[in-house]
Amino acid sequence: MKKTTILSAQEIREGFPTLLWGSAVAATLVIILTIVAFYFIEVQHEAEKTQAKTSRVLDIADSLAEAFELKYYTPGSTDGYGGDTRSLVNRLRGLVPVDDERWSIIERLEQWTEADSVVGKYSQQIGSNLNSLKRKTLELSSFQRTKTEATRQRLQAILIMLTCLILVVIAFSTGAILGELKHRYKAYRREKELNRLKSHFISIASHEFRTPLSSIKLSVSLVEKYAEMGDPGNILKQTKKIHYTISNLAAILEDFLSIEKLENGKLVSVPQRFDLAQLCHEVIEEIQVMLQPKQHLHYLQQGTRTEVWMDKNLLRNSIINLLSNSAKYAGEQATITLETLITENRIVVKVADDGVGVPDVHQKNLFTPFYRVNPNTSIPGTGLGLTIVKKYAELMSGVITFSSIPNHETSFELSFPVFRSPHV
Repeated sequence: MKKTTILSAQEIREGFPTLLWGSAVAATLVIILTIVAFYFIEVQHEAEKTQAKTSRVLDIADSLAEAFELKYYTPGSTDGYGGDTRSLVNRLRGLVPVDDERWSIIERLEQWTEADSVVGKYSQQIGSNLNSLKRKTLELSSFQRTKTEATRQRLQAILIMLTCLILVVIAFSTGAILGELKHRYKAYRREKELNRLKSHFISIASHEFRTPLSSIKLSVSLVEKYAEMGDPGNILKQTKKIHYTISNLAAILEDFLSIEKLENGKLVSVPQRFDLAQLCHEVIEEIQVMLQPKQHLHYLQQGTRTEVWMDKNLLRNSIINLLSNSAKYAGEQATITLETLITENRIVVKVADDGVGVPDVHQKNLFTPFYRVNPNTSIPGTGLGLTIVKKYAELMSGVITFSSIPNHETSFELSFPVFRSPHV
């Protein structure tokens, strides 16, 4: 059995492709989101700088208006108003690009700062140019603000979309990882259970195989003895005993092979069309040799329909298992009944007996692998029969139900949905 170890990098690559792809997509989206976020911050910063420049231009324009309203000042002075106006115009130059349409206004204002007086014909022109400068500044600010707002909204939409995509990828990857972990956990549990079954097989085989083999060996010795004595009656008796013991050994081996196939998922249902009543008659004929002298087996077919579409081998083995259990455990004078019923929607197979029944304390564990009501009994068995029948029923989309009244009756009922043959 393969030892469970920590997953290697190669196993992760092979077993978690969704994780790797999801991580790559999520990382790419995060990088894009980071770039867009930085661009968004830059746009916000540029908008703030533009707004600050607009405020400074308007403040300088107001200051120039106040300065040029004075009637007299000394042009070119560094400590009078002339010096102030030139300083203000130079500050405007630093705030307005050369290719801006306001640049021509700033040049005219610079010329007026060199004039001897601002009284008379220049006053109206200066005021008009300053108003034009303020109007154009406000128009440009409004245009820039509208453009920035539109860009900001687009970036916000992109940020939201990228965030949602990242969350979707993370959720999908997380779901895939959890699904893979769940699958691996189930495989681990299945492997652990199979290990337990195999360990149990070794312990049971040492008892269940040794006893029948010893019995066969003894019967062969007796056959040789009776052959020398010329006693055909006892020879026939021992021969039947050998056949019966070999059948039990074959059944035990079949149980172990079946449970391993079922646990590994190697067994599937292969439906076919067959006559259910005919199958039941064949099974009864086969089971007759297992009955004790005072046991009686009856078959009851209800309804006129007998053809079904299902896995014949799985159903046959299930019926044989249930009937053989009744023959072994019902008691020496039990009556066993096999009953079938086919309706429009269900196929029902019922095995009942009026034997000793199953004590209440044991009923909840009846379908547990290797569980036996009386493990110390001399009756051969592995405790796997009912487990296998239950799994066979599930493979055929059916269910098995059980009821027992101790010292009165026991019944097992298999119920399957009716499937139509594709050839009908």
